[in-house]
Amino acid sequence: TNDNIYIEIPKIREAEDVLKAIAKTGELCITTASSAADATAENSISGEEVVDAYAQFSQTSNTGYSWGVNVKLTDAGKSKLATMTEDAASSQITLNIFVGENTISQIGIGGQVNTNDLYFYGTSSTQDAANVTALGILMGKYYADFDMVNNEIIEIAPLISPAIQTLIYVAIGIISLALLAM
Repeated sequence: TNDNIYIEIPKIREAEDVLKAIAKTGELCITTASSAADATAENSISGEEVVDAYAQFSQTSNTGYSWGVNVKLTDAGKSKLATMTEDAASSQITLNIFVGENTISQIGIGGQVNTNDLYFYGTSSTQDAANVTALGILMGKYYADFDMVNNEIIEIAPLISPAIQTLIYVAIGIISLALLAM
């Protein structure tokens, strides 16, 4: 039997460009620092403290609804988020979400966040944009190693479970949909 999954991504012809499009894996950092390099254990949440991330359509005002991303945190992540945002009551702070050195999102916080859910949205968020952002967060959470031969991604190393491998293949498909919309 053929256990390969073939995915074509419009506008991307080289496997190396696919790897760039899905960013780095295993290097998620949610922080008040202005760069991932400046993040410390005290001012950041790592991928280990993130349970899940997904697109969500939610009410954002009395009359408005928007697509956004909900990031589910562990209790340790919730505690860190509360500590990181405790000064936000007196002045707005910015949370930066990085995967490696790539900025996934910047979130303005105007009050302390003391919950296991970090929900954020943009003024022009679409479902596709929210899915791509959530995917970037999940890709940053898990470690994966890709092998390439003759410009083909031939293997996703078993550092991760088969379910996560499937998620990565789905991620590549979602990226292709986002690129089609461009």
